[in-house]
Amino acid sequence: MKIAMVIRRLDVKGGTQRLFLYLANQFRARGHEVTIYPFFYSKEACYPDLLEGFDVIALDPQQARDPEYKTLRSIPLGRYAATLLTMGHETRSARAMAKLIKPDVDLLNVHDRVAHRAVKFFRARVTRRVPAVWNTNDTHSMRHLVDKLAAVDPDRYVQPLLKQWIYRMRDAYENWRFIRPLDAIVVVDKFNQKAVRDYFGREAFVARNGPNLAQFTYKPRTAPKDKKVNLLTSGIFFPHRRFEDAIRATRILADQGYDAILRIIGDPAGDPEYAARLFKLVDELKLAERVIFLKRISEKELIERYHEADIFLYPHTMQSDGLAPTEAMACGLVPVVSRGAGIHEIIDEEKNGLLANAMDPADIARSVRALVDDPARYERISAYAAEFVRRTFTWEKYADRELAIFEHVLKGAPLTADPERRE
Repeated sequence: MKIAMVIRRLDVKGGTQRLFLYLANQFRARGHEVTIYPFFYSKEACYPDLLEGFDVIALDPQQARDPEYKTLRSIPLGRYAATLLTMGHETRSARAMAKLIKPDVDLLNVHDRVAHRAVKFFRARVTRRVPAVWNTNDTHSMRHLVDKLAAVDPDRYVQPLLKQWIYRMRDAYENWRFIRPLDAIVVVDKFNQKAVRDYFGREAFVARNGPNLAQFTYKPRTAPKDKKVNLLTSGIFFPHRRFEDAIRATRILADQGYDAILRIIGDPAGDPEYAARLFKLVDELKLAERVIFLKRISEKELIERYHEADIFLYPHTMQSDGLAPTEAMACGLVPVVSRGAGIHEIIDEEKNGLLANAMDPADIARSVRALVDDPARYERISAYAAEFVRRTFTWEKYADRELAIFEHVLKGAPLTADPERRE
């Protein structure tokens, strides 16, 4: 099968990029011909090993680059006009991308935001209908985004009725023009399956992914001693990551006599304003010696950090299923996961991890204490979590699921099965 895999960004490191490239490698290993089409591309800034040997056809950087509209954004209400102009630019980029896709492909597999818009333009230039499957790790709806931000920070993201109406109209247009023509939508968890249903009126397949088990190796653990505990969390900086909850939990633990060190892996460039708030919070709580921002690191260092840490914190809320928790579990870390994150669906309390209430630093601290104070519990959960990930999440299983969906749409079969039976 000739598969065109389209994605917006392959010029950064992140779970979306890793997932995309792991899947591409699985398809290629099974004899399929894969061509990769990124809007933004830098092999060295992404994952050079995972990109090795692929035919990559990228947009011209000048054509892909989003205009900044700095002057317009500085004018009252101008940022809304700038947002509309940016959306128009993204659509023109998708049209340009469609012209690069080889016309003899058997299937379009589009990933993440904006890339799915290329499907409509590609179909307009070929004489046959090529099926398209959209893998979306988040639900790319303006209403969903605003609802998520409002849930995370209600004081900062108050939305007047007029803006809510505008977002609703924007989503209706996106759905009508670009989403409705897609043959299938694939999400990573039931959280996003429900969001796709609620915001776009579509059913979606759930296909859970997991880490590269050959890369994220298991290290047997002994429980932290003398109340010393190394905590780790990660993610590109955005407000829904809720890193402030992990920071506040570290302060609580220190005040209770625990020698807790928190390391945060992630690129502050994702949201510099949010990053600045975190840096300020660390100063206010006098945690400069206890909270370490590692920013962007190599894959080699990432695995080293997983092996060095004791507990992985995942305080994210309104966040889809992520690779980081399962990578950490595969390496032997015990996860403490927010009930607001999609990944909490796979956590069996006291067996493969602990759960904490969303946006509740005290509950995160409580879970950490429970693990540090009970070495047998810590070591039992650590071993079982690693075994659970290796048994449950393999890339072979994930690729099997994707290819089954591809075959389904290639046959033109209706997607009418009970979504609960699709996982």
